[in-house]
Parts: sequence; structure tokens; C-alpha cells
Amino acid sequence: MGCFCKTSLNALLANLKKMPLAALASAFPTPISLSHMAAISAALNASVAGSAVLSPPTAMLKLAASARLSASLNVSAVARLEAIAAIQQQMGINLLAPNASARLSLAIHSANLHLPSFSAALNELLKPILAALAEISAAVAAMMSIKARVGINLVASANANLQASLSAFLAANPAMSASLNANATASAKATANLQLHMRLAAAAKLLGVNILTPSGIAQLSASLQAVANLKIPVINPAVGAMGMLAAAIGQLAAIAGGLGLNLLSPTAGPVLASAKATLSASIKAMAALTIPKTLPSAVLSATASATATATASANASLSAVAAADFSKLNLPSVPVFPKLTMLANLNAQLSFNTPIMQNTPCSGCSFGRG
Repeated sequence: MGCFCKTSLNALLANLKKMPLAALASAFPTPISLSHMAAISAALNASVAGSAVLSPPTAMLKLAASARLSASLNVSAVARLEAIAAIQQQMGINLLAPNASARLSLAIHSANLHLPSFSAALNELLKPILAALAEISAAVAAMMSIKARVGINLVASANANLQASLSAFLAANPAMSASLNANATASAKATANLQLHMRLAAAAKLLGVNILTPSGIAQLSASLQAVANLKIPVINPAVGAMGMLAAAIGQLAAIAGGLGLNLLSPTAGPVLASAKATLSASIKAMAALTIPKTLPSAVLSATASATATATASANASLSAVAAADFSKLNLPSVPVFPKLTMLANLNAQLSFNTPIMQNTPCSGCSFGRG
């Protein structure tokens, strides 16, 4: 079992129709510059992550210097492995199980059957506010970055000293300079390589493989070969075209979380109406902010690596990874499943307030019954 459930899709559509979408759109002054709001979040996050890369803990530097790491492991291979692990996690299908192809076939068949009509109804509902949702989502994300880094809650009240507070934070937490000295660069590269191996171990663990054991790397290679041999049916192009609509639902979830507002509550509309003046003033204050120029690509890569490590470290012990021997690591080509990744992302985004993929058949459902 594991299908895109028609009953759950209908329930999601019914809930979306209850949300005060027009009130949400009118509570924010649009147009909002997507690039400017993204620059605010990027500058704040890069300052924190950049400082971590520039000044990694002494213990991490020692581990990175002594670790037996692979010289051939690259970011692309790890990202592909993470994508495979994400497919498994988001769709709830064990890609290494003997029935993986059958379960994927069932999921894709149900998606091809149920999602096109759902997409048409969803498009009719969301089309009038699609552009606004993208802008509001970016603005709320910037507000959350400011709250987390600078300590100013722009959802609760506008702040006249926003520029001064932001500038003070960035001055106290400088992002990585483009002109690092040789020693700092070497330290950053060694640390980043150790972090990359941590990501590899974390992704493998999500697939049920512990690569820190003596047979772990061989087991991972065999698992990748099994995944590469999966039989994946054709996905309806209409399903692939749902990306923007599914992203809009993800944006709704992010907006609701950022505002601390239950959009299904009967009071959501009045709350948005009462917050309109504050939100408008906060958006205008953010629009007037002066943001540092775009960081060099090398900096962005390093900060992304540092950010990814936060997730990886929850699944793989730093010291355990550093103690393992990766010197002879030679992964086979990691398969890529862009359409399957798209479908898994759709499932994750559509599961706004209820799981869309069901593992047990509903009453009267013919899927999975043979």
C-alpha cells in the first residue's frame, strides 16, 4: 500500500477553501521584492554560518586533520544520496525492500489517476493569489530570520531601529571574507570535507546502512545498485506541472507557522485584519534595509555546508565519522531520479495538515487490494 489518497486530497481542498486567503493577501502590502527579502535572510544566515566555518571548534579542527577521509567524495554524489534518502522518507517506501518497485508503481498509478483533477481544482482556488503567496512567504521568512538572529519580532510590532539593529548584528557576526589567508582556507576545507562525510553517513543511515561498520561501504554500494535497478513507471506530465501549486501550499504552511496563526481557525480572518497595519509597517521597514552585497559563491558553498551539518550531526556522530576509514571509499555512480524526487516533494508539500499518501486503504478504495 502507499497511494495518493483521493479522500485525503478532497479533505485538503475543503480545508483550503475554509482559509481566509483573500484576507491573508490583503494583510501584506504587495508587491514585495522577492530578491530583497531573500537577501535579508541570506545575509543573516550567512553571518552565523560563515562565522562557524571561519572559527570551527578546536576539537573539530583536530578531528578533521587526523580523519582518514576520501579525496574523491564530492558534494554532487552526497546530494544525490540525500535525494534518494529523502524520497524514501517523504514517500514512506523502503527503496531497498524486495517490493519497492511494486509500491512505487502503486504510488505513481494513484498519483497519475488522482492528482490531475485535484490540480485543476487547486489551480482555480489559488491562481488569484499565487504571486502574492510567494512574496508573503519570502517576507515572513525574512521576518523569522530577523527574529531568530536579531531578536526583533516584526510580526508583533514594527521597529524604528531595524536598520541599526541589523547593521550591529552583521558587524558583530561578519560573514566569511573572500580573502581568507592560506591557513584559514585549509582549515575551512578540511572541516568542510569532514562535514561532507558526516552528510554521507547520515544519508546512508536513513537508507538503513551504517557505513561506519567494516562492511558498511560495501553494503552502501550494493544498496545503490539495487536502487538503480528499480522499475519506475512513467509519471503523468500533468502531475509534474503541479510544482508551483504544491509550492504554494508549502508557502501557506510556512506563512502560518511564521505568523503563529492557525489559518483554519474561524478567528484567522479577523486576526489578519487587525495585524494589517503592523505587517504593512514592518514590510516597508524591511524594504528600506541596506543589505551587504551578494556573498562570493565560495562563501555561500561553505555556509551551505555548515548549515547541512546541523542536520547531519543529528544522525552521525562527528567523532565516529572522523574515526572511520574512508580512504578507500569509491562509491559507484549514484542514480538520479528527478521525477521521483518531484513526486516525493509533492507529497511532502501537499501534506499540509493531513498525510496525502495513505498506507492503509480507505473504505471502498481499490488500491492495494489486488
